[in-house]
Amino acid sequence: MYEKLYDMNVLYNAFQKCKKGTDWKNSVQKYEANLFANLNTLRKELENETYRQKKFTEFDICERGKQRHIKSLHISDRVVQRALCDEILFPAM
Repeated sequence: MYEKLYDMNVLYNAFQKCKKGTDWKNSVQKYEANLFANLNTLRKELENETYRQKKFTEFDICERGKQRHIKSLHISDRVVQRALCDEILFPAM
């Protein structure tokens, strides 16, 4: 089952789902500019079992008078999570 996770079509479809609604963000646009190179690197890391989650991007925002601390995942980590959920976890349930 793990082999499904590093299939290029699965990773590409996961990226398409992840960028929906966030394709205006700079980090997503940078990742998409070199999409196939980034996905190929991700695929190799998953295949060789050397993939490690990147550190969170942390920032503070003030919305409607409330201060919030945000920890955001890197887009490549969101792609892996989406592929894992769609291809392995959901079918197993």
